[in-house]
Amino acid sequence: AQHLQPDLAHVSLRHPDVYPPHMPDTLFFLEILRDLELRTCGSTTVVCEVGCGAAPLATLLAMHLGSSAATLAFDLHSSACSAAAETAQCNNIVLQVARMDLVAAMRPGLIDLLLCHPPYVPTSAVEL
Repeated sequence: AQHLQPDLAHVSLRHPDVYPPHMPDTLFFLEILRDLELRTCGSTTVVCEVGCGAAPLATLLAMHLGSSAATLAFDLHSSACSAAAETAQCNNIVLQVARMDLVAAMRPGLIDLLLCHPPYVPTSAVEL
Protein backbone atom coordinates (compact mmCIF):
# COMPACT_ATOMS: atom_id res chain seq x y z
CA ALA A 1 0.00 0.00 0.00
CA GLN A 2 1.22 3.44 -0.90
CA HIS A 3 1.88 5.74 2.04
CA LEU A 4 0.85 9.27 1.20
CA GLN A 5 2.96 11.99 2.76
CA PRO A 6 1.96 15.65 2.45
CA ASP A 7 4.69 18.06 1.40
CA LEU A 8 4.94 20.51 4.32
CA ALA A 9 8.47 21.85 3.81
CA HIS A 10 7.27 25.37 3.04
CA VAL A 11 5.63 25.95 6.42
CA SER A 12 8.71 26.50 8.60
CA LEU A 13 10.37 28.55 5.87
CA ARG A 14 7.55 30.94 4.95
CA HIS A 15 5.16 30.76 7.90
CA PRO A 16 7.27 30.93 11.08
CA ASP A 17 4.28 31.93 13.25
CA VAL A 18 2.34 28.75 12.34
CA TYR A 19 2.88 25.70 14.53
CA PRO A 20 5.27 23.50 12.53
CA PRO A 21 3.48 20.35 11.35
CA HIS A 22 6.68 18.31 11.34
CA MET A 23 6.51 18.03 15.11
CA PRO A 24 6.30 14.47 16.50
CA ASP A 25 2.65 14.71 17.54
CA THR A 26 1.49 15.70 14.05
CA LEU A 27 3.56 12.96 12.45
CA PHE A 28 2.06 10.49 14.91
CA PHE A 29 -1.48 11.56 13.97
CA LEU A 30 -0.65 11.27 10.26
CA GLU A 31 0.72 7.79 10.86
CA ILE A 32 -2.47 6.75 12.65
CA LEU A 33 -4.53 7.90 9.67
CA ARG A 34 -2.24 5.97 7.33
CA ASP A 35 -2.31 2.83 9.48
CA LEU A 36 -6.09 2.87 9.49
CA GLU A 37 -5.86 3.17 5.72
CA LEU A 38 -8.59 5.76 6.10
CA ARG A 39 -11.17 2.93 6.09
CA THR A 40 -13.70 5.06 7.87
CA CYS A 41 -13.66 7.58 5.02
CA GLY A 42 -15.32 5.37 2.42
CA SER A 43 -18.64 7.22 2.45
CA THR A 44 -17.26 10.56 3.58
CA THR A 45 -18.27 13.51 1.46
CA VAL A 46 -17.34 16.49 3.67
CA VAL A 47 -14.12 16.51 5.71
CA CYS A 48 -13.11 19.42 7.93
CA GLU A 49 -9.97 20.18 9.92
CA VAL A 50 -10.57 22.92 12.50
CA GLY A 51 -7.70 24.87 14.00
CA CYS A 52 -5.89 23.61 10.94
CA GLY A 53 -2.61 25.53 11.05
CA ALA A 54 -0.89 24.35 7.86
CA ALA A 55 -3.63 21.72 7.38
CA PRO A 56 -1.52 18.54 7.33
CA LEU A 57 -4.46 16.28 8.22
CA ALA A 58 -6.91 17.80 5.76
CA THR A 59 -4.21 17.59 3.10
CA LEU A 60 -3.58 13.90 3.74
CA LEU A 61 -7.29 13.15 3.55
CA ALA A 62 -7.70 15.22 0.37
CA MET A 63 -4.79 13.30 -1.17
CA HIS A 64 -6.49 10.02 -0.27
CA LEU A 65 -10.10 10.92 -1.09
CA GLY A 66 -9.43 13.04 -4.18
CA SER A 67 -12.51 14.58 -5.73
CA SER A 68 -14.85 12.17 -3.92
CA ALA A 69 -15.03 14.55 -0.94
CA ALA A 70 -15.04 18.25 -0.18
CA THR A 71 -12.11 18.97 2.12
CA LEU A 72 -12.25 22.08 4.30
CA ALA A 73 -9.75 23.73 6.64
CA PHE A 74 -10.66 26.42 9.18
CA ASP A 75 -8.49 28.54 11.44
CA LEU A 76 -8.87 31.86 13.26
CA HIS A 77 -5.45 33.11 12.20
CA SER A 78 -4.84 34.54 8.74
CA SER A 79 -1.24 33.28 8.71
CA ALA A 80 -2.50 29.72 9.30
CA CYS A 81 -5.01 30.09 6.48
CA SER A 82 -2.21 31.27 4.17
CA ALA A 83 -0.08 28.29 5.20
CA ALA A 84 -3.00 25.90 4.62
CA ALA A 85 -3.66 27.33 1.15
CA GLU A 86 0.03 26.99 0.29
CA THR A 87 0.04 23.40 1.59
CA ALA A 88 -2.82 22.61 -0.78
CA GLN A 89 -0.97 24.20 -3.68
CA CYS A 90 2.29 22.37 -2.90
CA ASN A 91 0.41 19.05 -2.83
CA ASN A 92 -1.78 19.68 -5.90
CA ILE A 93 -5.03 19.17 -4.00
CA VAL A 94 -8.26 21.12 -3.68
CA LEU A 95 -8.71 22.43 -0.16
CA GLN A 96 -11.30 25.02 0.82
CA VAL A 97 -9.68 27.29 3.42
CA ALA A 98 -11.62 29.77 5.51
CA ARG A 99 -10.72 32.08 8.38
CA MET A 100 -13.37 31.28 10.97
CA ASP A 101 -13.99 29.54 14.25
CA LEU A 102 -15.62 26.17 14.81
CA VAL A 103 -18.99 27.59 15.87
CA ALA A 104 -19.29 29.79 12.79
CA ALA A 105 -18.31 26.89 10.54
CA MET A 106 -20.64 24.20 11.83
CA ARG A 107 -24.21 23.34 10.97
CA PRO A 108 -25.71 20.10 12.26
CA GLY A 109 -25.29 17.29 9.76
CA LEU A 110 -22.98 19.22 7.43
CA ILE A 111 -19.64 17.57 8.24
CA ASP A 112 -19.02 13.83 7.88
CA LEU A 113 -15.53 13.74 9.38
CA LEU A 114 -14.26 16.41 11.77
CA LEU A 115 -10.56 16.55 12.60
CA CYS A 116 -9.03 18.66 15.31
CA HIS A 117 -5.46 18.18 16.36
CA PRO A 118 -4.45 21.15 18.50
CA PRO A 119 -0.77 21.55 19.19
CA TYR A 120 0.72 20.63 22.51
CA VAL A 121 2.83 23.59 23.53
CA PRO A 122 4.62 23.01 26.84
CA THR A 123 4.56 25.88 29.30
CA SER A 124 6.06 26.36 32.70
CA ALA A 125 3.92 26.09 35.82
CA VAL A 126 4.35 29.85 36.31
CA GLU A 127 2.64 30.57 32.96
CA LEU A 128 -0.34 28.42 33.87
